Amino acid sequence: MKQVADIRLTAAAHHAKSLSSAETHGIALFPHNRLLMHSEGLGWRNIYASLAVESPWQAVLPAIDHYCIAYCVGRSARVSRVLDGERTRTAELKPRLFGVVPTRMRSQWDLRGSPEILLIYLSAQLMEQTAGQVFQRDLGSIDMTPGLGFADGLLEQLALAVIGELRKGECGNPIYVDTLAHAMAARLLQGATDPAIGAKPAVATPARDLGGPALTRAVDYIEAALDRNLSIDRLAEIAGVSPLHFARAFRRQHGIAPHQFILARRIERAKQLLMNADRPLVEIALDTGFASQSHFSTAFKKIAGTTPMEFRRQA
Repeated sequence: MKQVADIRLTAAAHHAKSLSSAETHGIALFPHNRLLMHSEGLGWRNIYASLAVESPWQAVLPAIDHYCIAYCVGRSARVSRVLDGERTRTAELKPRLFGVVPTRMRSQWDLRGSPEILLIYLSAQLMEQTAGQVFQRDLGSIDMTPGLGFADGLLEQLALAVIGELRKGECGNPIYVDTLAHAMAARLLQGATDPAIGAKPAVATPARDLGGPALTRAVDYIEAALDRNLSIDRLAEIAGVSPLHFARAFRRQHGIAPHQFILARRIERAKQLLMNADRPLVEIALDTGFASQSHFSTAFKKIAGTTPMEFRRQA
């Protein structure tokens, strides 16, 4: 009992705020741009994303800590960029191409056109963690030269998955988004790492190292913290490995991804709580980690094949 209590206390102490628009350049919120959707308030810890139709704009963007990539979803734009100490670089940002807004560096931009742009900000902490755990490098030692108008098939699939979660709104899955963020960070760092200076991905810990106690600790934590905003970072920390390795090992052990396991456990917990006919649905939704009653009802019907109210009547 004491161990469960300690896990609950740890879960409460580790509840972290999400990355917000206030920590970004705020491009999607420029007056003449039309914001379509963004992740504000969705509980996304390591990533902030926005989708907007941009109008022509010129701006000097300040240096910020977080890493920003832009994915052109529709319609082309002519983009000119000036970095500190460099000449103007101009490129056509066509649909399916990426551009990068440099981190910790002031930059000047001139955008012509009306493209639909997905902006994804990855937290500095995530980038630093991935550089150390996956590439065994300090982030400051990696040349993160910001590209402009480049294609990347894997990065594109991850970006499209982010758009899919944005469209779900509060019905999306923050821990799945966290997994996408880690994969994007690893992909960007892989492209920036120069093999000539010996940077190689870290050798993965054998799967057996995550057997028994390590995965049991993570599962125990999930059970004790189903009402909280669980993250891959925290689960991997409890298991003692990197987030990417944890996700792979967890799937090998349980046959499903961590976010799928968490959703299944939340639904099972909700079924138990629904046995109490006096318990309000909104209370059950919050106690099982859902953002709202509507989010809970949608997820419950998808997994259980019936609505919470129908399940309660049949129980």
